[in-house]
Amino acid sequence: MKVITALQRGLQVLEILRDLEPATLEEITREAGLPKPTVLRILRTLAASRVAYQALSDRRWRTGAQMPTARPDNADALLAELAGPVLDRLCREILWPSDIGVFQDGAVQVLETSRRRSPFLVNRNVTTHRIHMLPSAMGRVILAWSEPARRAEILSIMAARGEGVDRVPPGPDFDDYLTEIRTRGYATRQRGYYVILPREGRISAIAVPVRLGGGRIAAVNLSWMTSAATEAEIAASALPLLRDAARQIEGALAEAQGSA
Repeated sequence: MKVITALQRGLQVLEILRDLEPATLEEITREAGLPKPTVLRILRTLAASRVAYQALSDRRWRTGAQMPTARPDNADALLAELAGPVLDRLCREILWPSDIGVFQDGAVQVLETSRRRSPFLVNRNVTTHRIHMLPSAMGRVILAWSEPARRAEILSIMAARGEGVDRVPPGPDFDDYLTEIRTRGYATRQRGYYVILPREGRISAIAVPVRLGGGRIAAVNLSWMTSAATEAEIAASALPLLRDAARQIEGALAEAQGSA
């Protein structure tokens, strides 16, 4: 009985991806010894079944949530995978880029970003840096929408492992400030805040919560050049789309967890 050559090649590429991930198309092609168009078709077929996906942030391929040997506890990887297409669609609609981030070890960790999709040049290596909690829109959202016990835990970790301003305990009016954020429905980035380069201080951002279940909160933001639009203009034109993106991510996550 003849073997199915296409299936053999697909399994070969999948095995290579599992060993190399995250990997570029060129790396997988070189290891597989197959034509590049063939490898790309295989990867796109795997992506259609959510066995593999290509991240927006670095364009590298990774195994997906439906990979039989995927770790069931890797919640952040699943969130990044599901958020990617949503952030991509949002960026195509409004052009300005977005990130999704979670609290990790005293700072915001960006899991996925559409910055490489945006025509506007914003720090595109954001996934490689720790983002401060207190001055960033995403950090403020995570603090504002976390339950009091979880917020106290986050602040304790920030004091021990955070950097710079995040190690300083918030003032007595901090709870009122978080209430104000929840009432408004979104958080803003501190004017002039930057992570690496001073020119990042010319960027503004707003963020809204993404509820992950179990009391865990992520944040999805929208960044733009301050000189291009005011906060009020962005809130009027793009905030509804940003909130819809957050709901889409929540829905995709609930569906994925329900089918697990």
